[in-house]
Amino acid sequence: LIQYGTSFFYPPDTVGSHVSASPNHQTGRRTSLETRAAAAMPGTFGYELDPETLDDLEREEIRGMNQLYRDLQPLIFHGQYDRLTSPDQGMALWEISDDNRVLVQGLVYETEPNALRRRVRLRGLDPEAVYKDADGLRRTGQALMTGGLLLPVTSGTDAPVTVILEREKTQ
Repeated sequence: LIQYGTSFFYPPDTVGSHVSASPNHQTGRRTSLETRAAAAMPGTFGYELDPETLDDLEREEIRGMNQLYRDLQPLIFHGQYDRLTSPDQGMALWEISDDNRVLVQGLVYETEPNALRRRVRLRGLDPEAVYKDADGLRRTGQALMTGGLLLPVTSGTDAPVTVILEREKTQ
């Protein structure tokens, strides 16, 4: 993952990252639009493909991805970026967080059959704060940093992972 190496030297708001065409013009490799978007999200996020080659479903997916990026761009550009895993661990995951939200994103390179779901420890959260995911599951920052976040079920190769946690407001 080029972004993994680049992240050691450049913050996300300086990295030009694009969703390329599939199959890739250099490698011939085929990957889903969702996978390519997850890999390109921690950066300036653009497209490097001919939109005329896309079908209606792909155009709709792109609209959703663009909206997600617009919603997350302030977090991506100004949040705290942490690498959670390295590619040699079979997955490349990163975390970008601020006082209100946490984005955990990346790729699981190969899903193993009958394997337990993977868990990743988050970093730099407020241990006393409560964070809620899209399903309404609530966990403290301490639990997420100590016990970890249980990743969604993946399938296939280069499976994208995107988890957004919202910090609950204190009364």
